[in-house]
Amino acid sequence: MGLPPEFQGALDDPPSSELIAVLPPGSPTPSVSEALALLEESRVGVTRVAPIAPEHPRARWEVEIELELPGRAEPALAHAWLEPAPRELLVEGVPWRGVTPEDLDDGRSSSWAVGLRLALGEHALVDYHFQTRLLFALCPEPLLVLDVNAVTPRPGHWLREVAEAKVPPSPSTLFTIHDVGDDSKEGPHWLHTHGLDRCGRVELDALAIPGEVTGLVGQLMNSVAAMFLEQGIPAPDEPFSIGQDLELVWLPWAEGIRKAKNDGPGGKRDRDESHCGARAVLFVPKRGLLGKKYESLALLSPILEENPLLYVSAQETERMALLASERLPRFFSLFDRCLDGERWLFLVKLGYAVDGAENDRDREHLWFRVHGHRPGEVDATLLNAPYRVAQLKEGDRAHHPLELLTDWAILCEHGRFDADTVGELERALSHADQMH
Repeated sequence: MGLPPEFQGALDDPPSSELIAVLPPGSPTPSVSEALALLEESRVGVTRVAPIAPEHPRARWEVEIELELPGRAEPALAHAWLEPAPRELLVEGVPWRGVTPEDLDDGRSSSWAVGLRLALGEHALVDYHFQTRLLFALCPEPLLVLDVNAVTPRPGHWLREVAEAKVPPSPSTLFTIHDVGDDSKEGPHWLHTHGLDRCGRVELDALAIPGEVTGLVGQLMNSVAAMFLEQGIPAPDEPFSIGQDLELVWLPWAEGIRKAKNDGPGGKRDRDESHCGARAVLFVPKRGLLGKKYESLALLSPILEENPLLYVSAQETERMALLASERLPRFFSLFDRCLDGERWLFLVKLGYAVDGAENDRDREHLWFRVHGHRPGEVDATLLNAPYRVAQLKEGDRAHHPLELLTDWAILCEHGRFDADTVGELERALSHADQMH
């Protein structure tokens, strides 16, 4: 079964990716000549830049940028413009991470913002990385960055983090999961993404999710989105596997809410223009006496609570490993500063060759708790039982080579952080130091 005709039309002509850098209050008004000079001096594949008549409805000036992007046979076109700061977008209650109330207050006092629009190609994550580098060339010190497609603000330092990295950011950077529901743990919630449509992919929905398991289901949706981004969209109502003993299907949103008999959040009354179109409702497929049944992802919560193996492609594993290595000094700097009994948990993921491995990629990726480190090694305890590495046992403590590193994570009172989000933890600690 192929994609529904209306989905094909929407996915064949996706919206452009739009980022807006909000300048700090009191910043001088950027001129078009300054923007042209900054872009011409940048080393982000720019081959031509020229002022044009403003196309963006809020633009005071606009420039067209021609650039060469990896994997594209033809030059790509981007547009940058100056607009009054979009204060109406800086509202409380939207999903955000690392943005403080003070950031939002300052944003509402800002006068100007610089926008950048780029149509993402087949390699959406690589193109998005270039988009952040272009915006950083124009605005190296923004107060906030608004991701219009994902409907979320990001702290200004996020732009530097992503733009200066040699490795593209996580696929989850391309979208945000919004959570709609009451504050009770039992009440149903509707989880849904924004931002995947700019990549030519369906947006994802999960219905009837108890509040207490929204975090677990959100992690599962992250994995599904990453799979769809890299491998394409499977046919609707055809099972696909996202991990060990984790089989899912998707249905177009209108059919999905009928099958779910959903009258809670995410039902027909919540389907305005931004929540219709090419949206996929995710289900767990089951066989019943009367045929196929479509169960909520909440059915998987007991499995998800056991931290199951979710499939990660070789491409994404390599990206994570490169970024983890690039930012490993920051991990150890925080370890040396913040190690404090049970309040902090420093983890590394190491890829050990499985028994009978036939090639270098045939590895099992295992989490270890770090107790100490020295050049090229970590003293760490294995936290999970290997499936295919007989030499390792859960609970064993030893020194392990960092050449096997594929990821790392820090868990503390501020949340969970990895190589993609370590800047948020560093900023939180800096803010706490200033408060003392």
